[in-house]
Amino acid sequence: MNILRNQLPIVVVFVAGIVMTTISWSFYRNAHASANSAADMYSESLRLSRDLERFRNSPRIASLEVEPPDRIAGRVSAAAKQANLSPLSILSIDPQLPVRVNRTASQIRATQVVLQNTTLAQVAGFVGGLEDPSSGMIVRDLSMNRSPVLGENDSELWNVRLTLTQMIFSPISTR
Repeated sequence: MNILRNQLPIVVVFVAGIVMTTISWSFYRNAHASANSAADMYSESLRLSRDLERFRNSPRIASLEVEPPDRIAGRVSAAAKQANLSPLSILSIDPQLPVRVNRTASQIRATQVVLQNTTLAQVAGFVGGLEDPSSGMIVRDLSMNRSPVLGENDSELWNVRLTLTQMIFSPISTR
């Protein structure tokens, strides 16, 4: 009985050591798997951010020529007609000069358009008629303020300022 009493602490320490080693190994495997997963996700996020930066600096669709102001005015008039907008609702059409995008072979030409007293449905139809992605024309910015004037049946009317942008392919001359 005395021998068993002397060996019992050794057996308990040995069993506790095995249990602790098993638990430690389990924690190590979980931590190692988490670290590998985090490293893989980090690599993927770096790749995606590089792709996004590359796509941000390259044009999606670009026109080969700058659309002249009279064609822009015609595009605005056609979009207004399509959206059932009164010609009096168009306050201004202000085409800007093309501006080079950093040191790329692309230029952007912005045209500011201001509308007054329009319904939301008319604004949506106008923007839809104005955009032409195949020629690089998109509405980039749009801001709306409530008009103090009420429409038919006391409906809300809006004053709108939007920026129509055209992406133009224009290689930099090396001369």
